[in-house]
Amino acid sequence: MTSRKSIAKRTYPAVRTRSEGKYFTGYEGDISVDENHSTRDTKCVRSETHNTEMLWVKPVGTRRGRSAANLTFEDMDGFSYSLSLKSTDTLLKYIVDGKVKIIDGYFFGEFCQVKQGQNYFIDLVED
Repeated sequence: MTSRKSIAKRTYPAVRTRSEGKYFTGYEGDISVDENHSTRDTKCVRSETHNTEMLWVKPVGTRRGRSAANLTFEDMDGFSYSLSLKSTDTLLKYIVDGKVKIIDGYFFGEFCQVKQGQNYFIDLVED
């Protein structure tokens, strides 16, 4: 779970997809950067500003990464996000507490982008 205070203090860059403008989730090694931290890969855009977003996401499966197991979600546009299995206890707690709503199979809640090791994920934001 990510607190609002910790979002402003992050030292790693936020990464968004260039065409969709959505959170990048995946392996850091898939993002090509030069020594000036600009992106050569046209799929992603780096930013020093982290933010939160209200997302509608539907669980569609699991995936095993290089160092972690992940839950895979899709938004209403079919865009894919990864949530670390480490965050599932928070997700379940927020569902029970009513902080995450489930409507037509989609989970609606406030998320942010986090980096754990060399992987980017989405995570729920703590009130």
